[in-house]
Amino acid sequence: MQRHITNAVLVPYIANTQQILVQDRRGHRPPPWGYFGGGIESGETPLDAVVREAWEELGVQLSPQELRSEGEIQLSFNNLSFNIHVFAWAFHGDLTALTLGEGAAMELVSVEEMKRRVELGGPDDQITRLVSTFLLSYGAST
Repeated sequence: MQRHITNAVLVPYIANTQQILVQDRRGHRPPPWGYFGGGIESGETPLDAVVREAWEELGVQLSPQELRSEGEIQLSFNNLSFNIHVFAWAFHGDLTALTLGEGAAMELVSVEEMKRRVELGGPDDQITRLVSTFLLSYGAST
């Protein structure tokens, strides 16, 4: 039986350094590396969910105007099907302004580094591919 998951994901990025902020999930939940975000609760829009998740996971109160929708990914992986709404946030790299609420740590990495850390073909792999495309739209090379 296929289980369906609908998530909203936040990708903090620094365009001029071509880095993204990712979550070290080791000891919290698999896979070991991923993005910030989570399930869309009843009555929430994807935008509402990503704003809430930013607060819960990073301790940052974002306004909808600070977020850029990068689209929706639909895929099936193992016994799961996913709808993932991806939002980008132009982050300025001050990690001291963030408070990690979930996971073991967070780290600024290149898209190429993240491609080595995610499960090939899984949801985070698909998000990383989308991230690579949107960074290119900002004039950054990955």
